[in-house]
Amino acid sequence: MSAAEYLVHYGAGGHLGRFRAAVPAAFARGDAVVVRGLRGLELGELLCPAQGRAALPDPFVGELLRRATADDLATADRQREFGQRLSADAERLTAEFGLPLSVVDLEVLLDGRQAVLHALRFGPCDAGPLLAELGERHGLIVRLFDLAETPPAAPDAEDHLEDLGCGKENCGNGAGGCDSCGSGSDHGGCSSCSAGAANELANYFAGLRAQMEQHQRVPLV
Repeated sequence: MSAAEYLVHYGAGGHLGRFRAAVPAAFARGDAVVVRGLRGLELGELLCPAQGRAALPDPFVGELLRRATADDLATADRQREFGQRLSADAERLTAEFGLPLSVVDLEVLLDGRQAVLHALRFGPCDAGPLLAELGERHGLIVRLFDLAETPPAAPDAEDHLEDLGCGKENCGNGAGGCDSCGSGSDHGGCSSCSAGAANELANYFAGLRAQMEQHQRVPLV
C-alpha cells in the first residue's frame, strides 16, 4: 500500500505542495504539521488528501513528518520573532546597497538554519551581496523569494489592475504592465511606475498576512 499524500499550505508566501506521510497517521483538515520540502524544515497547515486531486504545477513531493507539537509551535513563534528582527535589518541593508527592492517579510524556517527573504524587485539588481551579508551576520542561509515574479491571484485582482499603472496613456494594460513605457524593467514594468506597483503589492501582502494572523491560521515561519 502506497504512503498517503496530502496537500499542505505552508510558508509566508502561501505555497501549496504535496507531502507524503513519513509514518501512517490520522490527519485532519486544519492540522498544524511539520513538513520537509525543498526549502527545508517548516510548519504547514494540512488541507486534504492529495489522491485524486489535480496535479500541481510543481511535481515535487516532500515529506510530512508529523503533527506539530507544542515544542514545534513554540519554536515557530521564536523563529517568527527572529524573522521580524532580520526583516528590519534587511531593510537597512537594502537601503545601504541602494537596491531596487521592497522588503515585505523575512521568514526563518523551523530548523533555524535557513531563511527566506520575501521582497518585490522593481528593477534589475543583484541581491547576492545582500543575502550573503544577512547570512553572515545571523548565521543563516538566506534565499530571495521575488514576489514580483510570482504574484498571488487575489479574488479581485482584475478589479485593481488599473491601480498598478503610472498614469500614462495605456499604462497598466495587459497583465499589470506598462504598454507605453515597458522597457525599463525586466518584469515588464518601467522606472516611472514600477516602484509604485511594488508599494501596492507590498501593501497587499502586508494586508494578506494580517488577515491570516487575524483568522488564527497556523503560525508559518
